[in-house]
Amino acid sequence: MTTQSLLPELEIEKVSTPAGGRRRTRDILLRWLKFNLVGGIGIAVQFAALFVLKGIFHFNYLAATAVAVEAAVVHNFVWHEQFTWCDRVQASWRRSLPRFARFNLTTGAVSILGNLALMNVMVGYGGMNYLLANALAIALCSLANFLVSEQWVFEETSNPQRYHSSNVCNRSALVNKYEERIIRDPQICGGDPVFKGTRVTLRTVLASLAAGDLPEAILSDFPALRPEDVQAAISFAATSAAEDLPVAPTPDIAHQAR
Repeated sequence: MTTQSLLPELEIEKVSTPAGGRRRTRDILLRWLKFNLVGGIGIAVQFAALFVLKGIFHFNYLAATAVAVEAAVVHNFVWHEQFTWCDRVQASWRRSLPRFARFNLTTGAVSILGNLALMNVMVGYGGMNYLLANALAIALCSLANFLVSEQWVFEETSNPQRYHSSNVCNRSALVNKYEERIIRDPQICGGDPVFKGTRVTLRTVLASLAAGDLPEAILSDFPALRPEDVQAAISFAATSAAEDLPVAPTPDIAHQAR
C-alpha cells in the first residue's frame, strides 16, 4: 500500500463526519450566544457613554450619540476578538487594525442602513407598530452582523505553528510517524487503512481534518484514537502532498503476516 495508491480512494470531499457536523452546529450556536452577550453589554456601554457625554458633559446629542456608538463598536470588537472568535483569530496590531476597519465598516453599514430599510418596509409600507418593527429590525441586523463577522471579519487565519514539527522537512520522520500507526488488514473495515488497534479509518480522520476539525475534537469524537494517530494522518497527508518525493509505502498487515 502506498500513499499514491491511497490518494484516489481517500479523495477528501470537503464533507464532515456526522459527529463533526453536529459539533460545528454546536460551535456556531455557542458563538452566536457569545456574540449576543457581547452585543448586550455593548448596548449598556453605548447608553452609559451617551449619558455621560450628554447628561454630564453636555455634548450635543448627535455628537454624543456618534461617540457612544463608536465606543460600543470598539468594545464589541475587542471582546469578539478576545472572546467570541478567540479560537480562530490572533490579536496583533498588524492583523487587528484591518480587522477592526472591516468590523467598523460592516457593523455601521448593516446596523444603520439595515435598520432604516427594514423600518421603512415594516412601518412605512406594512403599517406595523414601530416598537415591534424596531425589535425585529434589531434582531435581523444582529443576525446579519453575526454572519458577516463569522464569514469575513473574523475569518480564520492560518497558523503554521499549529501542527509544527521539528522534522517537517525530514521525509523519513514523516513516513515513520504514519507507518507506526496506519495499517491495512483485509479483515478490518474491508481492507480500508485504519489506525492500529482501532476500526477508525484513515479516510474518516482525513475528512475531519479537511473539514477544519482540530485534533482535540477528533480525539473527543473517536475515543479509541490516540494523539499520535491524528499526527500520523497529518504526516501521511504531508508525505502524499510532497510531489517531488518518491512514493512512500505504508505497512500491509496481511503481507507482514506471511
